[in-house]
Amino acid sequence: MTRTTEAPILQSLVQTLRANNSAFDAATIDGSLHGIHEETAPTGTKMPFLIYRLVYAVYDDDFSNRTIRAAVDIEAVSENQVEASNLDSVVLTTVEDSLAAVIGQSILFCRRVAGLRLSEVTEEGKKIYRVGGTYSLWTDQDL
Repeated sequence: MTRTTEAPILQSLVQTLRANNSAFDAATIDGSLHGIHEETAPTGTKMPFLIYRLVYAVYDDDFSNRTIRAAVDIEAVSENQVEASNLDSVVLTTVEDSLAAVIGQSILFCRRVAGLRLSEVTEEGKKIYRVGGTYSLWTDQDL
């Protein structure tokens, strides 16, 4: 069997988030989440939106299997603190213990292990809120 990487884990994560788009839209002020982006959103993306980034992916191989222990940060970005928090709550209930199947791997563990809260002020003087968490995702693959 071919050994896989963390890429199917990230694909599963995005698939899981997109499958619950109506719950995210319901948690927004204007009724629409404006995308799920890796690392950063394109310039000019309307808020609110989600971003995710791989923090690390540790591979543990032995003679019978490969275990991947990955961590992913997921943040809701909004100009409204309550909206960002509401979106973060939907991410928690959507992802934790409910990750879609990971192609070629078995899911062992999917839990939020840390919270993230940041705010920043843009050049235009607008305050932006980033609310989210770090998710620990463990998978196993028979070799």
